[in-house]
Amino acid sequence: VINTDVNGFDSFRTYSVSNSLTTNIYGTFNFGSTKKIQSIRHVMRPSISHSYTPSFEKYYDNYAMDASGRTAQYTRFETGIYGAPGINYSNNIGFNINNTFEAKVRDKDSTKTEPKKIMLLNNLNLTTSYDVSSDSLRWSPMRLSGGIMLFKQKMNINFASTLDPYALSKDNKTRINSFNIDEGGNLFRMTSANMTINYSVSSSNDDKSKKNIQGAINGGRDDDLFGTNTEINDNRNNQFANDDSEDDGFTGFYNAKIPWDMTFAYSITY
Repeated sequence: VINTDVNGFDSFRTYSVSNSLTTNIYGTFNFGSTKKIQSIRHVMRPSISHSYTPSFEKYYDNYAMDASGRTAQYTRFETGIYGAPGINYSNNIGFNINNTFEAKVRDKDSTKTEPKKIMLLNNLNLTTSYDVSSDSLRWSPMRLSGGIMLFKQKMNINFASTLDPYALSKDNKTRINSFNIDEGGNLFRMTSANMTINYSVSSSNDDKSKKNIQGAINGGRDDDLFGTNTEINDNRNNQFANDDSEDDGFTGFYNAKIPWDMTFAYSITY
């Protein structure tokens, strides 16, 4: 291949379009103030998005690679400092539904008149997309995920699964352009699933959220995957401070308060 530099002025223009639409739908199921579970609230947040990027193949030329007839595409802008125009055509529609469920239950303390709110399901998400530009397999696998917290938010359970609407070939190795239900299977074919359970205990839960935020700023995690974050400037910084409440003669020499936290985690993947 011989490259020839041609001096002159040239330019290209590209564009893309994207938009989205979302709303909130509320549903409440009342069972009565005398029931243990007085009501259940369901909040659904459906959303749809669309993105479109045309192919700018008009800025590309074909040239012969060898005598066998093989050709390749080339654009005169490929070495430019602003890159080259895209040649791939994209037209995609995305769908997403987020759900939360919470309940109002009668408090065990009879002196309290207001019911207690309990989160039944933190989130239940359904996500998929449809590729208009593709000639086959236009639907992408559906992603189902959710989470729930139990035992006063000490146990965190997360789950996720991938569901494919298309069937496999006879050798079970390749996706074919035929729905799984049309081939005698179920509506979806589960290709992967996972679940994680985390249970955290600590010497003190005071200012837990504050420690998690500070821990994330310092480069740690803010989701308690490995336990709650402990601030470096907590009680240990005051180990030489005087305590007027107990004067046993050793104040200022040591601090017997040692904060600790522990997390038990279990994960299963299919």
